[in-house]
Amino acid sequence: MLLGVAWPSMRGVFGVELSAAGWLVLAGTLGYTMSALAAVVIMRRLNLGLLLTLSATLTGLGLLAFLLTPWFGWMVLIGLATGFGGGAIDVALNQYVMDNHSERLMQWLHASFGAGVTVGPVLVALALASDSGWRLAYGAVGAAMMLLAALFLLTRRVWPALSTQSPNHVPSGWRESLKTPAVVIQILMFMIYTGCELGVGVWAFVLMTEGRDVSIVTAGFWVSAYWGGFTLARVLMGTWAHHLDHWRLLLLSLLTSVVAVVLWAWNPTVIVGLVALALLGAGFGPIYPGLMSATRARVGAHHAARTVSLQVGLAVIGAGLLAGLIGWVAEQLGVTSIPLTVGALIGLLVLLEWMQRRGARAQAVHL
Repeated sequence: MLLGVAWPSMRGVFGVELSAAGWLVLAGTLGYTMSALAAVVIMRRLNLGLLLTLSATLTGLGLLAFLLTPWFGWMVLIGLATGFGGGAIDVALNQYVMDNHSERLMQWLHASFGAGVTVGPVLVALALASDSGWRLAYGAVGAAMMLLAALFLLTRRVWPALSTQSPNHVPSGWRESLKTPAVVIQILMFMIYTGCELGVGVWAFVLMTEGRDVSIVTAGFWVSAYWGGFTLARVLMGTWAHHLDHWRLLLLSLLTSVVAVVLWAWNPTVIVGLVALALLGAGFGPIYPGLMSATRARVGAHHAARTVSLQVGLAVIGAGLLAGLIGWVAEQLGVTSIPLTVGALIGLLVLLEWMQRRGARAQAVHL
């Protein structure tokens, strides 16, 4: 989450409003979605190693290009291209793990994402304290991604081939899947969840520095604590996953998130508000991989392959739109409204989970 910490400095350089970050997020998510929805075709032609190489290369080049552009409009276009690097590879990895490994590995796979976004805010905060500012952090991460791309290229032959034609992938059409209530609810849950996750990651730093008078370095640390709680929860849930079914896992995560967002909004003392942010990350952490692992159980084998592609691709649309919505509300009502908006979205997530449970119970009775 480089953008969330870097944005207050970046927007000053480009002379744009606070909510303009939503355009960058939206551009990235549009590119990501196009790539994710094309994943079924891409996975028939490339092995996982080559997909990883292309993804890392596009991401690295995009981050380095941010350093050179003097115009915000070009940043949006670069964000679109960078986002395209991520969609197909996310679908491929999730499909591969869902079909061939346990929920434990799914949690640990997504914990690796959490590890990266935990380090990111601290890196940017330290860069902001230097003479080079946010560009130093973007340059360092971009260079690291290019080195990673080179490593993937050298090892591409050891990665498995991908296919959407295995026995686990019982095909269904897009229209047929989108007419199924369980599929629609599953997609909406991914969209709202990723909106909450990204929204907190992008706007928590703004809330702390502009609304609660927390220093830049301290705020950067606590944004990292949010992602740290997020990552730790995934690591621990990977260890305990075999003790919980996906319904109980989601219930535990959602209850933790509700308690955390209430404390974050209440903020009786600065330290309580900061600890609540870390707890909110812990509540959010297991939700995405838990929902992903349970896709087949929640929507049925007939719709599973299409649903993975749809929920990965459309989730980032929800993330971009809702992160932008949180910023827009903050501009209208003040940055202290950020936890309230996130809380309302978590409430919608709880409602959708109740509807999915009710539908599953009705289906079980019918069978």
